[in-house]
Amino acid sequence: RPQPKPTQEIIRGALVSAIAESQFHANGAKTSDGWLVKLALNLQRVLRLPTNLRHCFVLRVLAGLSRQDCADLLRVGERQVDKRCGAAAHKLGKMRQAELIVVRLPQHG
Repeated sequence: RPQPKPTQEIIRGALVSAIAESQFHANGAKTSDGWLVKLALNLQRVLRLPTNLRHCFVLRVLAGLSRQDCADLLRVGERQVDKRCGAAAHKLGKMRQAELIVVRLPQHG
């Protein structure tokens, strides 16, 4: 039996996640749960990343692919994968920091 290719693994993982998510909601979980709201905020930040950083971050960090698999899928070197993931993490941290500063600004009135 041939080894599954990284793309096939990604698709398989997405299907497993989708099935688990539908079962979770079918069992009565509420979409207003705090962790789900927090997840949505974090994913919104990821979506605001530049495309090259977002692709790398999603594959390497969120999907958990190896550095080599990410490099192969993105057609870049492994060092570039590391640089892009580091840059993405840095930008995500700055986004979060900026959001916290905005939330804590005193209201004048």
